[in-house]
Amino acid sequence: MVLVGILVSGFARADVAIAGRYVADAELVGKARMKVMLWNVFDARLYASDGQFEKTQPFALSLSYLRELSGSKIVSTTIDEMTKQRLFDADELVAWERQLKPIIADVDSKTTITGIRDENGHTLFYRNGQRVGRIANERFTLGFFNIWLGESTSQPALRKKLVGT
Repeated sequence: MVLVGILVSGFARADVAIAGRYVADAELVGKARMKVMLWNVFDARLYASDGQFEKTQPFALSLSYLRELSGSKIVSTTIDEMTKQRLFDADELVAWERQLKPIIADVDSKTTITGIRDENGHTLFYRNGQRVGRIANERFTLGFFNIWLGESTSQPALRKKLVGT
């Protein structure tokens, strides 16, 4: 258990360091664990300026995975969740899926993926502290982060803990 605590603490320090590159005065807003049925999937942490989340300002969302998942499954689930929002046409979703595939590789219990909403409304991706991609599209950024942080998320309890409401 001590080792798990040290690892989680290390991930949190790395997350806030990455967030601090793009988010002025980055502080933890909230954290939550994503569970699907009996399985723990990831621990999520949201960072924003002075710990105050505003969806139109820079922020960082880190997902520290707790199990093995294929990158293709993560990408597929991401596009499915964006499709449910009914904000995007099929061409946009296909293009974004194509862009996500090389960014999101297989994960395991040692993987943290951090998504940054930068000041331009673009999404930057980090994997274990290393930048792995960027999608320079404000509509993608909106839909991507709405998966966890949007009013119509499929995981309202997770959202509530992350945004601190």
